[in-house]
Amino acid sequence: MNLSFQQELQSNLNVRLKWQSLSTSFPKWREGFLWKKGIPYRLPIKMLLLLEEKLGGKQLQKSKRNQKRVTQKNVERLKTYKGIIEGEIKNFCGDLLKLLDDSLLPNAQDEESKVFYLKMKGDYFRYLGELEAGESKAEIGEKAQAAYTEATDIASAKLPPTHPIRLGLALNYSVFYYEIIEDHVKAVEMAKKAFEDSIAGLDNVTDDSYKDTTLIMKMLRDNLTLWTSDQAEEAN
Repeated sequence: MNLSFQQELQSNLNVRLKWQSLSTSFPKWREGFLWKKGIPYRLPIKMLLLLEEKLGGKQLQKSKRNQKRVTQKNVERLKTYKGIIEGEIKNFCGDLLKLLDDSLLPNAQDEESKVFYLKMKGDYFRYLGELEAGESKAEIGEKAQAAYTEATDIASAKLPPTHPIRLGLALNYSVFYYEIIEDHVKAVEMAKKAFEDSIAGLDNVTDDSYKDTTLIMKMLRDNLTLWTSDQAEEAN
């Protein structure tokens, strides 16, 4: 009998915790495990959303040839497939959020672990928010923001600005502000502060975390470049 995702993750966590406490290598292990589980869901839905936007007419109206190729049957197939993928994402996120609340967060043994799990909680509420609109999106957004805010409060007090988990939290929280809340100014401010604070402490980063730290710093910088460019275009 195959284990469910929740049982599989819990089993792996139990085995790991028998042999060692939450070490510096454990966050990488658990993040990699969950990323491999979640990645098959989010990429297809993003592609389908782009395709749905095209089928909505804006881009296709520019080309009569393309319009003729888009049949009602194709549109219905797209909607059906999109519904299936959305259902799988919601089930996946729901299982993980339950596991976080019921087991992982109550048993977090240190601040690093708690920040990581709260960040993850915010992330998976954010993923759910990407599928919703209106009041439902706002409700989910409030839950994501509560988790991100609690994680940020702990990280700011207990983790250095160059810590990969603190930086990853700032990265994802700023994306939440940009994409879900659509507060672009706040997103830029948050990402810029995290980047500048980490630059100031870069000389003190250990060899073990240097690669992860600089990689996330690059992502923050890339987002800032993109977002400030978008703001400039909007201003013009």
